[in-house]
Amino acid sequence: MACTTRITAENSPYLAPELRTLLAAGPIIDIHNYLVLHSLYGPMRVDATWPRSMKALGLTVNEKFVWGRDMALACHPIVHQPVPDDGDPQAFKESLLRQSADAQELARREAFIMAASRYGGAP
Repeated sequence: MACTTRITAENSPYLAPELRTLLAAGPIIDIHNYLVLHSLYGPMRVDATWPRSMKALGLTVNEKFVWGRDMALACHPIVHQPVPDDGDPQAFKESLLRQSADAQELARREAFIMAASRYGGAP
């Protein structure tokens, strides 16, 4: 699954000061992926985005897997969409971004991602 989300200062208090500064111009659009596992207990959301060590920063961390129980998503979803079985998942993500944001917002997102990469991929 893919869901659109917006990164804001309010929903991301763990961010480094440089990244929080980038949010002063407004939220950053993003696409978050998670799985829907079809089990004997029915469908369940699975999100293993962050390791346990990130809980100390205030990130949503799922500490254990429990059959039949949805995990908390590591974002504040706006719209959920299934990722097509055929085709390129990255191209699908880029398509969702283009549908959800204008060129200026996408440029701000790129700057945010570049800044975040200086922190080793963690916020």
